[in-house]
Amino acid sequence: MTEDYRRRVLEPVEEYALDIVRDRKDFYGGVAVFTIVIEGVLAPAAELSERKWGILDPAAGEISRGTSIDEIRHLVVGSTVLRDHLIRVPEYRPRLLEILEAGRKLWNEVPDREYVIHREELFQEGMLRHADLVADYELWPGVRMLDTTPEERYDAAERWTDEMAEARMSFMGLPTDWLAGPRPTQPEHRR
Repeated sequence: MTEDYRRRVLEPVEEYALDIVRDRKDFYGGVAVFTIVIEGVLAPAAELSERKWGILDPAAGEISRGTSIDEIRHLVVGSTVLRDHLIRVPEYRPRLLEILEAGRKLWNEVPDREYVIHREELFQEGMLRHADLVADYELWPGVRMLDTTPEERYDAAERWTDEMAEARMSFMGLPTDWLAGPRPTQPEHRR
């Protein structure tokens, strides 16, 4: 099951990272790749995992919570290192933007959605089997987890990724206009 995912999603991300870190020997580019491009996607996914699993399996929820906290720490450290570098070396700004734009383009091209949606569909099946345990638990304010779909949960994590990217870009003094693009809208829920 993971061979296809590794080949289609992980290998392109790895190649992108190795080009910047190993081939170009760009330390600050590596900081951007690992703590912004890669972990910028992982942090919202970890938060969603914490929210989903906390009610069904408190131990798994706590593990996900620790992961989420760890990812956010990496984002803060990476953003701070890059912001400080840009203050010292402002001419690095175009290179950093190039790296971040290429990273965003990469995530838009790799077919991660199909794999995450499959995982969310499996979660949906299990969640519905334990509907009595989940009951009125809200995944986010005003939205019961039982009323969400795999696509809505994926779209929420994608939205959080974009929001976190905007905050990090602003913190580093970088423009956010290139982040603009079609964003999933908040889904309507049936109650």
